[in-house]
Amino acid sequence: MRPAMFLPLTALLAACAGGAVARPQPIAAEVIRAVLVVHMSDGGRCVALNPVAEGAGRFGNCPDLSWRLTADPQVNPLRRVIEEGLGLLGARDVLQPMGLIEVADAAGRVTSFVSPPPDRGR
Repeated sequence: MRPAMFLPLTALLAACAGGAVARPQPIAAEVIRAVLVVHMSDGGRCVALNPVAEGAGRFGNCPDLSWRLTADPQVNPLRRVIEEGLGLLGARDVLQPMGLIEVADAAGRVTSFVSPPPDRGR
């Protein structure tokens, strides 16, 4: 008779556990021209128009996420000259910004990425 007493409790715990759905997590981020793209663990992508140098905002298609791009203060001085020259030619967004991309969810968890990604070199 005692094991039957625990059946409702077991059913209740199973129902609660089944309702928990994991939210997709950011797994990669990159700046392509003037667009910030964050790749999610479920295969989705969050996209935001991005100022090329620094900035912060929210993703239009992922309203629960916000982003911040902070420029790397130790960028090679030659790169800065090239960026300025490209800016004068109207092509400033040709180079990926070098810095830190931070993606925060509604709970305040922050995931950080380096731009450009390490596999593309600096």
